[in-house]
Amino acid sequence: DSVGMFVNTLPLVVDCKNRSVSSFMDYVADLVYGVLGYNFYPYRLLANDFDIHSDVLFQFMPDWFMEDDGLFVTDIFYGDFGNKIVKNSKDFITDLDVHVIGKGNEYSLWVMYSDKYSREFVVEFVNVYKMILHDMISVDNLSDINYIDSSVLEFLDSINDTDYDLAFNDILDAFNENLVRDPNRKLVSFKDRSYTYGEGGFIADKIAKSLIDLGVRSQDRVAFLTERCESYIFCS
Repeated sequence: DSVGMFVNTLPLVVDCKNRSVSSFMDYVADLVYGVLGYNFYPYRLLANDFDIHSDVLFQFMPDWFMEDDGLFVTDIFYGDFGNKIVKNSKDFITDLDVHVIGKGNEYSLWVMYSDKYSREFVVEFVNVYKMILHDMISVDNLSDINYIDSSVLEFLDSINDTDYDLAFNDILDAFNENLVRDPNRKLVSFKDRSYTYGEGGFIADKIAKSLIDLGVRSQDRVAFLTERCESYIFCS
């Protein structure tokens, strides 16, 4: 659901394989300006034909564009990679509108957002976006760009820190314990069908007996072919 400023001409497919940043920028520039030569497909038609939404917009605004058209007030520009965050009015067409604004040799980031996003999210987005832009002009290769900072990594590590001691060393031990303790407890559900531990134990026992009748012995490897459904758990 994201579109860029050039999608009002033709959509772009960009090859982001690792290369030098300068060659990548030259490649993208040639690609974009090459597409501009086919500017016969207004965005409103493209959006209507392909159900494209403008929920998220990214645009680069050079200073000459803004000075000529007078689209933005000058007080939003300040400092190298300065930024301004504005909450959208309810009648604005996008939920997240990001403008990278050129002013001489400096760039500013102007972000407008709707109630769909929190201010905390937008601030974090701005910080990461600035980091990536900064790296793009200070590193040699695309693979050297930092896409995430240490604070975000620490936050993700805290979410993933879910280690705890298991009560059982084997899944069959856990199943049998629950089967004895509460056979009427729900074991598995799929769509409109569910089974209790007691019913699951009965089905698993029937499968085991069928395998024995086929000559399967302990520690033999058996492949099961089944649809994605509740039967999968009984084959394990």
